[in-house]
Amino acid sequence: MDLKQQIIQLEENLFTLEVRSSKQRLVEFLSEDFQEIGASGDFFGLNEVLAQSPAVPSWSIKTKDYQLKLLSDDIVILTYRAFIRQSKLDNGTYSLRSSIWKKQDKGWKMTFHQGTIIKPTQFK
Repeated sequence: MDLKQQIIQLEENLFTLEVRSSKQRLVEFLSEDFQEIGASGDFFGLNEVLAQSPAVPSWSIKTKDYQLKLLSDDIVILTYRAFIRQSKLDNGTYSLRSSIWKKQDKGWKMTFHQGTIIKPTQFK
């Protein structure tokens, strides 16, 4: 498996209910200094993300246009487009997503994530 596929697989593991609903599983993927700027503009650290667990079972995501850029030998940034629904009744949100992954002693861990809302026409 090449590096791009490896990072995409790690990212997509974070989409699963199994990982999203388990603090123990989340820390397998997120670094201790993890930070997130959500599509809402809210800022979260690792403690806030873990406090939001468990995840809502009806949460869903569709992704496309993955791009990976090597920032250094042990740091990459993954970008992609996403359509996320918080529930089946939610109309959903379109966003551009970026995640910075750093290779650490126990493998790759996400250190930063940001979502930026976009118009539905930019998702196509």
